Amino acid sequence: MMNVKLDQNTYMLLTLKRFFGVIFPFTSKIKIPYSTIDQVLTTEVKMDKTKTIKVVGISTANRNIGIFYVVGKGKVLYAFYRKNRCITLKLNDEFKYKEVIVEVENKQIIADEIIRRIKENKQQWYK
Repeated sequence: MMNVKLDQNTYMLLTLKRFFGVIFPFTSKIKIPYSTIDQVLTTEVKMDKTKTIKVVGISTANRNIGIFYVVGKGKVLYAFYRKNRCITLKLNDEFKYKEVIVEVENKQIIADEIIRRIKENKQQWYK
């Protein structure tokens, strides 16, 4: 599970919690500028294992933690146990991953807040 900090004006900070941080210690914090987020989804994650290549991390039946290469997308960061508790951040070419898919508590509340902050940042950009 990820701890999501949205208290910054221009970026969000994801911190890996508990077991996730042990498995993925070299990237325990991920800073994602709101300007790089194209879309925020709360739908259940669907992984096509035939098109997914593990770069570094763990992928078992219910644990997906690490950096993966997905054919047709590019590099994707996964950090989840339960597919139905995830948010998916679709990112533009300015960021090193094409998608970041993470398990969070209260996914709809977090997704709505991220979307609100993206809109605020766009309004500030155009001023």
